[in-house]
Amino acid sequence: MDSNPGKRPTSSEIIIKLNEWLNIIENKAENKIKKRSMFREIIIKFNKWSNIFRRNKRLNNIGRDKSLNIIESEIKNKIKRQFLESDEINEKLPIIKENLKDIYTSKPYNITDINKSLSKLKTSKTAVNIEVSDDQLTLCIY
Repeated sequence: MDSNPGKRPTSSEIIIKLNEWLNIIENKAENKIKKRSMFREIIIKFNKWSNIFRRNKRLNNIGRDKSLNIIESEIKNKIKRQFLESDEINEKLPIIKENLKDIYTSKPYNITDINKSLSKLKTSKTAVNIEVSDDQLTLCIY
């Protein structure tokens, strides 16, 4: 992430990026499916949906909205499983460490001590008999 807050992505940009990733996941799944025969794919899809309906026998007795909500939750669970599987794969990958130039650190400072030290430095002396030529005088007046 960029250290400059103005260069960081907005929430809508993050949502768009997550949707792109979801599309990539779905496209990869679709590419795997295309490698299989059409008949086998139809059977697989049919079995998936019939399993959903078998597990939720009450889908037939409840309204359309509720059944769609159940199906939607099944799809969300599938997406969640895909991310968890991806996490498992990522754990097996080698870790590449970066030397980040922007590292945020902080530590507490006692400001009263700083003020005391600075106040000791403040001294004033009265100047006596300062000679200023006309050239210097015109340069100093604005």
